[in-house]
Amino acid sequence: MTDDEIFLQKHNILTSVQELIQRNEMISAIKLVKDKTGLGLKESKDLVDNISKFPFSSAQNFNHVSSVSTNEILQKNNIGEEINTLLQQNKKLEAIKAGYRQHRNGLTQCEKLCRKHSK
Repeated sequence: MTDDEIFLQKHNILTSVQELIQRNEMISAIKLVKDKTGLGLKESKDLVDNISKFPFSSAQNFNHVSSVSTNEILQKNNIGEEINTLLQQNKKLEAIKAGYRQHRNGLTQCEKLCRKHSK
């Protein structure tokens, strides 16, 4: 395991970052690293770039990656806190907008995500 992998493991995001890299969703991986570790943007990008250069040394099986959406990976790591807060305040439109800003997945997907979380 590399030093970068150990660092991400300490922050409990190694698997999530690896899954995002496997999906070629580098921006989401960088955002996750930045948000969860407190690293700056450049440091987060460098870390993700370093990890993506080499085969993953952990014995991870990524056959399941296609069944896990990017939103699920990000939500699992509490990036949707703003959305959850807005939904608790019954501000659904603002939550959808926040989801779009955070994930750039399209308004329809953000609406579905908000609807799912408001239940």
